[in-house]
Amino acid sequence: MQAQSVFKHHKVRVGLSLTPFYSYRNLKSPDNFQSVINEFNKLDKAKVGYSASFNLLFAIQKRIVLETGVWFTDRGYNNDLELLVETPSGETIQNLFLKHHNKYVGVPIKLNLYLVNKKVRFFVSGGLNTGMLVASDRRVKIKDAVDGSITRDYIKEKIQSTHLIISAVAGVGLDFYLIKRLSLRFEPMISYGLYNSQKNPIDYLPYEIGGTVGLHLGFK
Repeated sequence: MQAQSVFKHHKVRVGLSLTPFYSYRNLKSPDNFQSVINEFNKLDKAKVGYSASFNLLFAIQKRIVLETGVWFTDRGYNNDLELLVETPSGETIQNLFLKHHNKYVGVPIKLNLYLVNKKVRFFVSGGLNTGMLVASDRRVKIKDAVDGSITRDYIKEKIQSTHLIISAVAGVGLDFYLIKRLSLRFEPMISYGLYNSQKNPIDYLPYEIGGTVGLHLGFK
């Protein structure tokens, strides 16, 4: 007797997801700015960021699910600098550590294609993320190289003009039900910036590599 498929989607699922990721950026500009980009690339380092999202999933066919919702993300980069500072007792070296936090709110649009109809279901996904910059700040840590003293500061940056970033996103994942209506999902994924509406000589295009963990409740 042929085994019965346990593949079944609720027509509608809602849920929450959290995505920690490795965050960095690409810089693009005309050739006459390449020397500036090279300097930024020497100074800037990757940082760990995260996204949190409210998800809506709609089964449009047996194996195809449309995913959208609202997400918040904290992406950016780090700087590690050495500064020579004049003090009353003479010159001293201070190590300056900067964490740039750029915060966006946006809407993802993604298709999930389910390939395996077993109890643990395997899928591939692809789509677009849109994000509007809503806040930006820097966390500063200064360490004196002589006495080891540490000073911390928080700098909230004023947004002169917000901008929209559109990123392509792709992933593979596992999805299975914990109980009758509650499902757990794990999805390693990558996101790559395609478009930045901010008009600057140097385009900032972020990318992230991370993994999403989500819980979804099914209806219908």
